[in-house]
Amino acid sequence: MKDDINLDDILNSIQEGISILDRDLTVLKVNQIMKNTYKENLPLVGKKCYVCYQNASIPCNPCPSLRCLETGETEISIVKGPPDSPVEWIELYAYPVKDAKTGEINKVIEFVRNITERTKILNDLYQERAQQRIILDGIPLSITFVDENLNIKWTNITAANSVNKTPNELIGVKCYKIWADIDRPCENCPSLKAIETGKTSRYVRKTPKGIMWDEISEPIYDFNGNLVGIVEVATDITDQRKAEKKLIEAQKMDSIGNLAAGVAHDFNNMLGGILGYTSLLLQEEKNEEKRGFLEGILDAATRSSDLTKKLLAFGRRGKNLVQPVDLNIVIRKVFSILKYTIAKTIMLETQFEENLYYIDADPSQMNQLVMNLTVNAAEAMPEGGILLVKTKNIQMDDSNRTLFPDLQNGNYVQLIIKDTGTGIDEETKKHLYEPFFTTKKEGKVKGTGLGLATVYGIVKSHSGLIEVFSEENEGATFSVFFPQGKRDKSEGNVQEFNEDKKEEIVMPDSRKTILIVEDEEIIRKMLIKIAEKLGYSVLFAENGQKGVEVYLEYYTTIDLVILDMKMPIMGGKEAYIKMKEKNPHVKVLLSTGYGQNEEAQSLLNLGINGLLAKPFKFEVLSKKIQEILDN
Repeated sequence: MKDDINLDDILNSIQEGISILDRDLTVLKVNQIMKNTYKENLPLVGKKCYVCYQNASIPCNPCPSLRCLETGETEISIVKGPPDSPVEWIELYAYPVKDAKTGEINKVIEFVRNITERTKILNDLYQERAQQRIILDGIPLSITFVDENLNIKWTNITAANSVNKTPNELIGVKCYKIWADIDRPCENCPSLKAIETGKTSRYVRKTPKGIMWDEISEPIYDFNGNLVGIVEVATDITDQRKAEKKLIEAQKMDSIGNLAAGVAHDFNNMLGGILGYTSLLLQEEKNEEKRGFLEGILDAATRSSDLTKKLLAFGRRGKNLVQPVDLNIVIRKVFSILKYTIAKTIMLETQFEENLYYIDADPSQMNQLVMNLTVNAAEAMPEGGILLVKTKNIQMDDSNRTLFPDLQNGNYVQLIIKDTGTGIDEETKKHLYEPFFTTKKEGKVKGTGLGLATVYGIVKSHSGLIEVFSEENEGATFSVFFPQGKRDKSEGNVQEFNEDKKEEIVMPDSRKTILIVEDEEIIRKMLIKIAEKLGYSVLFAENGQKGVEVYLEYYTTIDLVILDMKMPIMGGKEAYIKMKEKNPHVKVLLSTGYGQNEEAQSLLNLGINGLLAKPFKFEVLSKKIQEILDN
């Protein structure tokens, strides 16, 4: 029977390109698909394949057909289509053809498939996945995909970097082994809960290295509703929790400070009455024994007022004078006293920054701050050691933000006080700046427990920052930062004010009228008595509103107003403004139990003539009155 199967019919029926080549890569036969594809180069038979298919003068590199002739194996390659052709990419299979008698490879069949569209689709998918990868790697969250057995199938760069690995190194590893370094799922594992419930699960955990992670686990399902894995999204909230802890601590200290300042203000009013009335009695008492008793009361009240000053400093209400201050000078003054009062076994060292920035500060409070910190450091070294006090200029910008994250950009003075003493344990650190907290044992010399509380208040009232670095039995380092001052350096004077110096009683030369506006009855009555004792005529009011009413009626005869700053109904500031509207030249002595805080300073800036800090003595009041009347 005659075989009527025609080879050309077979080749032409195949809807992919077919070429038969000899060992020299000369085209022996092609099908119609090849002719249609390379019609610009017809005829194809008799030409080298690289000439008619690639318009080249030498074989392709690498050439799958040459490789097939060498190895006798099928070779596969992806090659570019002909130039200027819509066929951009070709998948080429090269099959060896052996001689039936000798077994020698004498021909090659090239099977050619146009994969341009497929390549475009794959390239688009690749680009899309690459873009997705870039996006996921750019997200500053740890993103991990795990299977139902918690084996990692994929992670982004952030997740891998958190454990110093590459994403490929994590594939196939249990997530709990990587993140928690344990051999079993984490307790309260959100991914297991998500698998169990089929819902999003969330959990906050802390790693053995102290990193806090906020983890959200989301179950992922295919189109048939089958669970395919869990996406774990974890956020490093370590810094956030630290910031929250600092905020809570600051709020707690603010609350305690407000309470302390309020108590100190009320206590100052009571002490004002004690000091005032006792001063009045002293003016009349001739009996030396009784005068001794009265002076004892004055001394006790004065010492009590020192305690209220510390409370006010802690409550950030006690600045009395702000001017340019050189901390190097303050430290030298403190050390000139300290070297005679601390144990000889303690070595004092200083490291001063030359050309140290000036700071805008209350010099007496800076003196108190340095003294409190150095005395505490000395007390922490009962067996002796080294006490180092150091000053530095600090320029804060984005380049050193990680060193001092709580400071804004700008210039600062850094004060460092370091000891080699017993150190501070973690529990003590939690209460370090609380008023009346002390670590001194019974039987030892006890203080008020206000040393560091006062320091804290002074630092905060000067827009500063205080940090402590310490481990138990390894000493402690207190680091304090103050912003560089903005005032003229020529105004600077770091001399400490002696508020206990003796004042002489100044008696008025003629009768003048004083208006006393004070809501505290004990203070109001005491002021009236002192003013009358000094020979002045007195008008009075129990709040700002009534004080304004009295002033508006008698302002032509009133020479001075003693005005309390804090009063119900109408405060001192509003009352002063209304008085000044009536008489721009009104003379006012501001009375306050808070010292020269920001509110008092604002009133001084408005034109108030002087400040009388409660509590005060008879002599101080008389001098303040006369100074203003004489000016």
